[in-house]
Amino acid sequence: MTLLKNPRTYLALLLITTLGLAYTTYHYAQQRSQAVDSMVQQIDANFVTYLDQVRKQVGKLDESPDAQQLQSLQRSVSKAAALAQYTSYNKQQPYLNAVLARLDHRVVNLPFASAPLPPEQLSEWSSLLDKLMQNPADMDTLNALSLWISQTQNS
Repeated sequence: MTLLKNPRTYLALLLITTLGLAYTTYHYAQQRSQAVDSMVQQIDANFVTYLDQVRKQVGKLDESPDAQQLQSLQRSVSKAAALAQYTSYNKQQPYLNAVLARLDHRVVNLPFASAPLPPEQLSEWSSLLDKLMQNPADMDTLNALSLWISQTQNS
């Protein structure tokens, strides 16, 4: 009983409780950080996979693509554009999100274009997508893709 009357006992119990709480909080924060890093890596991998699907589908396009080809292309571009804002690449280069949103808009409007894309523009698009897959945060590639979008919309 005399032990509980001693203020040092309360101070020691408070110190032990505080250290236990601090350790638990640190451990939880560390696990949470690892989980977020793992999730971002998975999003990055999915993003690059969708870009690869877009590149492959662009390679299959001809001068008069059918509705199924265009829908498949639209689906892949939309998925890549939706994931772009959650990737680590977007943190490095926020312009990525804007360029992919423009690309998504361009692909959605492909069926309504006055003329189909010529083979040269399709191969240029495929080449730009290949470069983008290798380094999604590269400003030169993003600018080139943005320029390509502008040129093909105006032609």
